[in-house]
Amino acid sequence: LAAGHSAYAVSAHGRSLMCAGLHDGSIRVWSRSTGEHERTLQADADGEEEAADEAVRALAVWEGRLISGHECGKLRVWDVATGECGQVLEGHDDAVWALAGCGSRLASGCCDGSIKVWAMAAGAPWACERELVVQLPLPHLSAARHSVTPPTPPPPSLAAAYSSPSAGRAG
Repeated sequence: LAAGHSAYAVSAHGRSLMCAGLHDGSIRVWSRSTGEHERTLQADADGEEEAADEAVRALAVWEGRLISGHECGKLRVWDVATGECGQVLEGHDDAVWALAGCGSRLASGCCDGSIKVWAMAAGAPWACERELVVQLPLPHLSAARHSVTPPTPPPPSLAAAYSSPSAGRAG
């Protein structure tokens, strides 16, 4: 990466490529075997302020496509071979910090606690099937959108359960 660039998300794309999502909204793609930069994927932005909201916060791979989650709440579906963005999915009101694909479904997690489940189909527009809302207190997130403080450790009574090899097993 060039000086002054920060990678927020990293993903292996198949056996041959490594991808990193950056604060400027671009995704850098490198060859895993040579380490050479192959291409840069860049979303269209209408100005410096919009470009700042395009920061890539999450990446996932599904059937040869790369999915990126952005600060502005959008998801983009990329064809890494051509560098083209095939779809832009909108639905989150804030930053998308997590993506996970399973079968024909993609889950996108937003920093506001919402999770959207998308139906993925090759050659067809993807659609949001449902939204899940997690009602958990998130004390480690400050009021400032971009400021994150370390999470508070669990109380001693729970810390033992988290570290116990038998925790969570039915007995």
